[in-house]
Amino acid sequence: MGSAEWETVEEPELRRFLRGAKPDWRASDLAAAESKLKRVGIDKVEALVQALTVDCRIAGYGQPRVVLNEMCEIEDVVPFSSAAIDAFRVQAA
Repeated sequence: MGSAEWETVEEPELRRFLRGAKPDWRASDLAAAESKLKRVGIDKVEALVQALTVDCRIAGYGQPRVVLNEMCEIEDVVPFSSAAIDAFRVQAA
């Protein structure tokens, strides 16, 4: 048998972050998340981590709101689930 050649594939940092946070996501899930993030102007891990903060000044029925999901709502993008937000925060820590 001949030797197998492996091609090194560079994965964008944001996709690596998402894959690390949600290893059970399929390629289509990752692409959908990246698309949502791009629609709200997030294309770097640093920007995503910053958007995971809670802003108490944003009124959401009197509750503090996650800046990322507020950005999604402003841009008419389906917000991320609380499980996804939690996974992103764990990955960022």
